Amino acid sequence: MNSIKLKISEYKNIIQGIFDAGGVDFSEYSLCSMKRRLEQKMVSEKFSDADEFIANLKSNPKYFEQFLFDMSVPVTDFFRDTDTWKAIRNQVFSKLEKKESPRILIPECSSGEDLYSLLILLKESNLLDFVEVEACDISKKNIEKIQKGLYTLKSIEAAGRNYNEIITTMPFTEYFYEKNNDLVVNTNLIEKVIFRVQNLQAGVFEGYYDYILYRNRLIYYNPQMQSKLLRKIYNMLHKSGYLSLGVGENLNLHSDLKFTVVDKNEKIFKKSRF
Repeated sequence: MNSIKLKISEYKNIIQGIFDAGGVDFSEYSLCSMKRRLEQKMVSEKFSDADEFIANLKSNPKYFEQFLFDMSVPVTDFFRDTDTWKAIRNQVFSKLEKKESPRILIPECSSGEDLYSLLILLKESNLLDFVEVEACDISKKNIEKIQKGLYTLKSIEAAGRNYNEIITTMPFTEYFYEKNNDLVVNTNLIEKVIFRVQNLQAGVFEGYYDYILYRNRLIYYNPQMQSKLLRKIYNMLHKSGYLSLGVGENLNLHSDLKFTVVDKNEKIFKKSRF
């Protein structure tokens, strides 16, 4: 089978089947992107039609968990967008160090590169022992992979280049090393991280956060869900809490949310008091 083109009715049936199978709602993801990814997955796994695919999602829990893992969008590099990480260190961490027991949330930690980048930067800023970091994802397999700290060796060049541009106090080998053709990250960094299998859309988050790192995730949702997620994030932040988005994302369509722009280029925002 070379290709599958789902009808809209079939697409909607699959989205409903995913929700029925595990309570995960993909209905407000970008339709074109999600539809294309589902079609590619059905072809690669040789499903004959939407009904067969839905039946497998519902009847096979292991396959459903693998499906969630496969559908998550990985982060491409450690310290991706180095100027952003410099801005986070200089403009966010400098404020967090003045707070008592600050809380940080990554609502969709995906493949974990942003999480480890954040933890390394916290460590090098002498903040890691004083903050609470919470990382969430819809895929249990993603979290288990992060906890192993194993990444493809082909990412070592970009990781090393980005690291050396940002971190000057410790060598790259302080946190990364090669083993059995893998790039291994020092998992001591995640000892105190609170991991949760849930998503931002439907998850329950207790208390307020001083900083939420949500980079390059909004672009996969339709405008309606983007608005809902940003409003939820706004309500989860402490007064004067900080938010980081991806460099290609913005708040232009959500001017009613009271954020102050901290860094326009690196998409760092601060919740306004009024």
